[in-house]
Amino acid sequence: MFIDINSLNNVLFFYTPIITFKLFSNSLFLVSITKFNILFFLLFSLMYPVIILLMGIDFNSNQIKLYIYMYFVFVLSYILLGSENIIVFYFTYEIILILVFGIMYLSSNSRGGIEATLFYAGWAILGSILVGLGLILLILLTDEIFFINLSKNKLTSNEIYYIYMLLFFGFGTKLSTWPFWYWLPRAHVEVSTGVSVFLSCILIKLSYFCLFRCQYILSSEISLNICLIVTFLSVIDIVFRFFNLRDLKAIIAYSSVLHTNLLLSLIHLDNFKIVNSSIIYVWGHSLATASLFISVNLIEMRYGSRNIMQVSGLWYTSPSIAYFVLWSIFSFIDLPITIFFWGELWLWTVLFNALPVLSSQLIFLVNVLFISMFFKIWWGVLFGSPSINVKKINLNEYRELYFTQFALLWLQLLMAVQPSMLTSLAGYII
Repeated sequence: MFIDINSLNNVLFFYTPIITFKLFSNSLFLVSITKFNILFFLLFSLMYPVIILLMGIDFNSNQIKLYIYMYFVFVLSYILLGSENIIVFYFTYEIILILVFGIMYLSSNSRGGIEATLFYAGWAILGSILVGLGLILLILLTDEIFFINLSKNKLTSNEIYYIYMLLFFGFGTKLSTWPFWYWLPRAHVEVSTGVSVFLSCILIKLSYFCLFRCQYILSSEISLNICLIVTFLSVIDIVFRFFNLRDLKAIIAYSSVLHTNLLLSLIHLDNFKIVNSSIIYVWGHSLATASLFISVNLIEMRYGSRNIMQVSGLWYTSPSIAYFVLWSIFSFIDLPITIFFWGELWLWTVLFNALPVLSSQLIFLVNVLFISMFFKIWWGVLFGSPSINVKKINLNEYRELYFTQFALLWLQLLMAVQPSMLTSLAGYII
């Protein structure tokens, strides 16, 4: 079954295959295990049980289609991570997007949910066209259908530029890249907590993986800093939209979009340096976002609302929930006690060294203006005047949520003690 084995000590290329093998004894399904995709394997293996647990709280066993769709997404996402065939890679990705549409549609219980699902479908179709065109050009110009056989010397700089632009904006429609990200906050507001965690921790991260893999193959260095322009416009857009937000889920969604666009700002600077610590950023963001979404779920069960005008004084009415919410907020705004802190510290360090003027402006917008507004909103939720709209519920019924959130938060602390445990798995030490 194994047709190629490379040294485990190869630390120069994150995407050099360690093991390459065939599925179903067919060269069409050529799969590779690399130092890069194995870290996504581990992340998905951690997050999928959390998603299933959250879905089990929101949906009963009668909604069998929803669980079947999610199961196939799980299987296909692992195939996508290791696929070496460009055609299989593309169609696997598209099937996942179709299944995500089905999951969002089945989990939508309101008119707004249906509208958000259709909005997602429109952007997904546009992205599929752009990605398809980019991969078709890649196959035609290189006469290869396997990533592993692509030669970096077969393409001119102009060919690389146009292919990469198609792929950047094609995958960007699911990556919440500006200006294609408007569907994501709307979807988060309407879908359940489990689906929100799936969109943020699986779909977006899978799209990032696909974009970075293609960028690595192309060895693209875009002379026009398109990623930085997109990031700067995205940050400005999101900061001004924050003034009018009232839904706690929308606040998390817009914050997550901002973090994703910050990560994309570095994708073109240096392949081998950014891929190392970007893994810490991806893991930190996934764990912190999942914890905060669970917090909002607990708040909604307690107050029957996510509107910041109706939710306040959580510290006085539900101290146990408030403790977990405060801890989740600290992890989301990347305080030094969390793994997300190291990812954010690395991001700003690299960005400031490369572009000090632009990064100074971004630091002010993100770490001063945005964080101030974000923390002010959550401070009112925690320590404002106690709300009278408090439901009497048996918190023991939701001990699974408490346990899951507790585990995610402690995992962030443990990983923050030694952040290089992630990158050392792939042969890198920070």
